Amino acid sequence: MQTKLQELTERIYKEGVNKANEEAEHILSEAKRKAEELVAKARKEADDIFKKAEKEANTLQQNSLNEL
Repeated sequence: MQTKLQELTERIYKEGVNKANEEAEHILSEAKRKAEELVAKARKEADDIFKKAEKEANTLQQNSLNEL
Protein backbone atom coordinates (compact mmCIF):
# COMPACT_ATOMS: atom_id res chain seq x y z
CA MET A 1 0.00 0.00 0.00
CA GLN A 2 2.79 2.39 0.99
CA THR A 3 4.65 1.66 -2.26
CA LYS A 4 1.58 2.33 -4.40
CA LEU A 5 0.92 5.57 -2.57
CA GLN A 6 4.51 6.66 -3.08
CA GLU A 7 4.37 5.72 -6.79
CA LEU A 8 1.14 7.68 -7.20
CA THR A 9 2.62 10.68 -5.41
CA GLU A 10 5.72 10.57 -7.63
CA ARG A 11 3.60 10.29 -10.77
CA ILE A 12 1.44 13.25 -9.75
CA TYR A 13 4.57 15.25 -8.94
CA LYS A 14 6.21 14.44 -12.30
CA GLU A 15 3.02 15.32 -14.18
CA GLY A 16 2.83 18.62 -12.34
CA VAL A 17 6.46 19.42 -13.09
CA ASN A 18 6.02 18.49 -16.75
CA LYS A 19 2.92 20.65 -17.05
CA ALA A 20 4.69 23.56 -15.38
CA ASN A 21 7.65 23.19 -17.75
CA GLU A 22 5.32 23.14 -20.76
CA GLU A 23 3.56 26.24 -19.49
CA ALA A 24 6.88 27.98 -18.89
CA GLU A 25 8.03 27.14 -22.43
CA HIS A 26 4.77 28.52 -23.82
CA ILE A 27 5.11 31.73 -21.81
CA LEU A 28 8.72 32.19 -22.92
CA SER A 29 7.82 31.53 -26.53
CA GLU A 30 5.00 34.06 -26.41
CA ALA A 31 7.24 36.63 -24.69
CA LYS A 32 9.93 36.19 -27.35
CA ARG A 33 7.36 36.59 -30.12
CA LYS A 34 6.00 39.78 -28.58
CA ALA A 35 9.52 41.12 -28.04
CA GLU A 36 10.37 40.50 -31.69
CA GLU A 37 7.20 42.33 -32.73
CA LEU A 38 8.07 45.29 -30.50
CA VAL A 39 11.62 45.45 -31.85
CA ALA A 40 10.35 45.34 -35.44
CA LYS A 41 7.82 48.08 -34.70
CA ALA A 42 10.45 50.24 -33.00
CA ARG A 43 12.84 49.81 -35.92
CA LYS A 44 10.12 50.80 -38.38
CA GLU A 45 9.22 53.86 -36.31
CA ALA A 46 12.89 54.86 -36.06
CA ASP A 47 13.29 54.45 -39.81
CA ASP A 48 10.17 56.55 -40.43
CA ILE A 49 11.44 59.29 -38.10
CA PHE A 50 14.83 59.26 -39.79
CA LYS A 51 13.26 59.52 -43.25
CA LYS A 52 11.01 62.37 -42.12
CA ALA A 53 13.95 64.25 -40.57
CA GLU A 54 16.02 63.71 -43.69
CA LYS A 55 13.18 65.02 -45.87
CA GLU A 56 12.72 68.07 -43.66
CA ALA A 57 16.47 68.76 -43.73
CA ASN A 58 16.49 68.53 -47.51
CA THR A 59 13.50 70.87 -47.74
CA LEU A 60 15.15 73.34 -45.38
CA GLN A 61 18.38 73.19 -47.36
CA GLN A 62 16.51 73.72 -50.62
CA ASN A 63 14.58 76.69 -49.19
CA SER A 64 17.82 78.21 -47.93
CA LEU A 65 19.43 77.82 -51.33
CA ASN A 66 16.39 79.34 -53.01
CA GLU A 67 16.54 82.39 -50.76
CA LEU A 68 20.17 82.97 -51.62
